[in-house]
Amino acid sequence: MYQSDYVDFIARIRQGNPSPGGLSLLRQSLHGISPLTSDAKILEIGSNTGSSLAALAEMFPTQSIIGIDISPKMTEVAKEYINDLQESGLLVNKNVLVKTDDAQNLAFSNETFDLIVSGGTLSFVEDRESAVKEMERVLKPGGYLLSLEYCYKEDITPPQDLQYKITNLLEFDVSRLNLTYWNNIHLQGSLYMEGLQVFKPYIHRAKNVKNTVDSVSDYLQRGNRTLSDNDRSKLSESLNLFIQNEQYLLLAVYTMRKLQGTKLLMDVVN
Repeated sequence: MYQSDYVDFIARIRQGNPSPGGLSLLRQSLHGISPLTSDAKILEIGSNTGSSLAALAEMFPTQSIIGIDISPKMTEVAKEYINDLQESGLLVNKNVLVKTDDAQNLAFSNETFDLIVSGGTLSFVEDRESAVKEMERVLKPGGYLLSLEYCYKEDITPPQDLQYKITNLLEFDVSRLNLTYWNNIHLQGSLYMEGLQVFKPYIHRAKNVKNTVDSVSDYLQRGNRTLSDNDRSKLSESLNLFIQNEQYLLLAVYTMRKLQGTKLLMDVVN
């Protein structure tokens, strides 16, 4: 897993950057899994600036939750965000730990977690197959992996110049990231696809880029920070690229379950 300039940029401007589809889709998707016990252990891979991690802590107020990110800058921002929510009383779960770690080589023992959540993280991982195998390794038998990823529609190819600009911004090749590719990535080892939902994403709630940039600037100023001219320009450019790219995208929500050591029936009919 690597750390890109874009990731550092998001940390610097302290944007929520939740999992694909936003927090409402994350909550909706988690309602599709079996209820977790009060002592269950949850891992979020790619916590970014902490917004999705906070949503997990709200949904699971007694469970132990660990959020990891490869970027120390992201980890620092997420820690501060979670601490602020806890100190203000908005977050009652005190069993939330944020740390820097690599999805390709997780620093956890085998069969540690009951649930793993990965929202848009695998796109930023160099060896995606290894990352999924690591998730499988640290999942308990019968445990769940919820993975959300953007992918290109297979029957519509974005213009090459747009693909190039998106690739250059995010620093990984986006051209092959279609649904077939993600299916192959997720079906590793003993992970069974219990469910796959595909949506047309609505990435940007505000299509007016200038207003969005102004809102980010106002948010930073409330925390005695400023949005530099360079960051303002990069944010505007990024938002415009994402809006152009939106028409070619799908959002895939994978619900995987670890079958090793269990006696779950596999559905091969539907």
